[in-house]
Amino acid sequence: MTSAQEISGIGDDIGGIAIPQNRSIQAKDISIFLLRILLFIAGLNLAIWGSRLALTRIQSVVATEAFINGRIVTLTAPIDGQVMMPNELRSGQPIEIANALAQIINPELDPWLRDATYEMAVERSRLDNLIQQLGQQSRTLAPSREYHDYQSQRLQYQATIQLASQAVRQAGIRLQTAREEAALAQGQFSRLLPLAEQGAIPLQRAEEVSQNWTISQQAVQQAEIELENKRIELNSIQQQAMQLLPPHPTVSQGELAVQDIQRQINEARDRIAARETAIAQAQIDPKHQDQPLKPPFPGVIWETLVGTEEQVTTGQPMVRLLNCEQLWVDAFVSVDDLPRVNLGSTAKIKLYNGELELSGTVATVRSRLTGVQSLGQDSAINPPNLTEKQVAQLRIELDEPDKLTAAAGSAAAFCNVGQIAQVEIVVQ
Repeated sequence: MTSAQEISGIGDDIGGIAIPQNRSIQAKDISIFLLRILLFIAGLNLAIWGSRLALTRIQSVVATEAFINGRIVTLTAPIDGQVMMPNELRSGQPIEIANALAQIINPELDPWLRDATYEMAVERSRLDNLIQQLGQQSRTLAPSREYHDYQSQRLQYQATIQLASQAVRQAGIRLQTAREEAALAQGQFSRLLPLAEQGAIPLQRAEEVSQNWTISQQAVQQAEIELENKRIELNSIQQQAMQLLPPHPTVSQGELAVQDIQRQINEARDRIAARETAIAQAQIDPKHQDQPLKPPFPGVIWETLVGTEEQVTTGQPMVRLLNCEQLWVDAFVSVDDLPRVNLGSTAKIKLYNGELELSGTVATVRSRLTGVQSLGQDSAINPPNLTEKQVAQLRIELDEPDKLTAAAGSAAAFCNVGQIAQVEIVVQ
């Protein structure tokens, strides 16, 4: 029979090796003690982390999503014409205000200007011939004594009709100018009407040209009435002056020829003056000039909508530009946190792709609760539809947006637009 001493001193026999029972109990106690220490430390760290998280949530609101955004401006064609680009426009290409992105060639003026210039050259050549004829005829003309005396007396009354004659001439120039402008407007309408009927250009464009044609026709009518009134006034003055003159002497064929040549010279000069005025007005009219497409600000090409040598109409979108001087952050927070966010709240921003840290203030709030849904229409990145989402969009205006441009290293990096950021809004 085994004694009590043997029972207390000898433990289990495993594989023929006797293990003391009191040592096994001590090892288990140590393991349990160390495990409790580890669990205590882990619980303490978890409690500290939870306290910090709770404190952070009390003092600030962290955005669930945020990214850099910027303003997009669309440049449209100022006139109808053909696009000419000195260089290919690429997305991400930096641009400057001084440099034109493209040139729109206006085809409206060229045919009329070419014809008007040619007709004026022909008219000047004809005027030179008339002046030569007048000189030759005057050298061979020997006016009679009676006609010479009549002309001397007639000069005494010339001052009474000189102003009236000048008024008639000016009215004639205005009429000729109005007719030239009406012809130009009619040509434009005849060219654009078929295009509008085919849908190649907006019907409004053809209607505008039609209105210009109507206005120019009215101007012609008014100029005709003015010219007729000036002629009536001149005839009245001439009749009064002629009553004071002696009977008109017999005029020789040579004298009649000189008078006819002089009349043709005056008419030719009037036509040339009217045509010169119409050409000068057409050349300075912006509607008839080639137009450059210049950016209103320095930035980056976001998207090119037309190609070189392509035909465009007035108001057609051509290029979309990113304004790197107007950058902000779009941040999204839970609607549950929205009551703790105010306009003007301070925000801390950090880009995930680098160490760049920024600051700003909450400028606008957009959510289905506020009812504001129209923000971001000019944004590079369109905001999502918040109607069915439990989030609110905050637009944060940056204190130093130029840091984004400098950090990009090049304007071709789109000024960091689209980069994801971490945003923390300080609760006031």
